[in-house]
Amino acid sequence: MISLNKFRDVPFSKTVEKITVAVMSVVAKAVRKEVSLPLGINVLRNDGIAAYSIAYAVKLG
Repeated sequence: MISLNKFRDVPFSKTVEKITVAVMSVVAKAVRKEVSLPLGINVLRNDGIAAYSIAYAVKLG
């Protein structure tokens, strides 16, 4: 059986690279412009500051 769950392969990093925040901000802004549904941001499961920064930059709150 092949498992598609990769969570236990390598520990998650506590932060993401700045380029990740920048790209996710651009993508989130484009999605927000096209979709009227609420939009949430999640960056890994440890980097809440990056997720908040993206949401703030896109004016989601």
